[in-house]
Amino acid sequence: MRKFLMVLSTLCLLLGQLAFAQTLTQGERDRAMSELHATRKLLIDALAGLNEKQLEFKDTPESWSVAEIAEHLALTEDLLFSSYQKVAAQTADPAKTSAVKDEQVLALMKNREEKRRAPGALIPKRTFPSAQAALAEFKQRRDRTIRFVETTKDEGLRHKLLEGFNCDGYQIFLMMAGHTERHVMQINEVKGGAKFPR
Repeated sequence: MRKFLMVLSTLCLLLGQLAFAQTLTQGERDRAMSELHATRKLLIDALAGLNEKQLEFKDTPESWSVAEIAEHLALTEDLLFSSYQKVAAQTADPAKTSAVKDEQVLALMKNREEKRRAPGALIPKRTFPSAQAALAEFKQRRDRTIRFVETTKDEGLRHKLLEGFNCDGYQIFLMMAGHTERHVMQINEVKGGAKFPR
């Protein structure tokens, strides 16, 4: 009987570990890929047909041009993906769960009412020769992200947290999508301004 209880206890422990160390569900994959694809298209559409004068227009010396926003998005895509890689290196811990829901992550990232300052590494510095080059780089990086989400076998992403943000490994991909949408809104604000070149 004692042997049976020991085997049962070990089995329960293993099952518990498997329960939290699973790969993403198909629903999670589909949701993240849908958001990533949709916001990729929003950015492409927002830049379509703009000439050089429009791409470089700045309403004030402190504001960003459409070209600078495109550069910022290409840089951020890499930074967030490297943040994911740091999180992926963690050991999944069932005690670690995000305090925020997926919808809250998206809503927070899209919110344009709360102004934020980009960290120094993500401030546009003409890293790319043109807005179209920045957009091409963004598309390449976003496509890599989408392929990764589609195929990853990383286990326990819901139990690995990004320090300082209190979001889990999976939610980083939602952050990427929400961040892109936030800046597409910014591009549309620039294009809708009274001084924007027509």
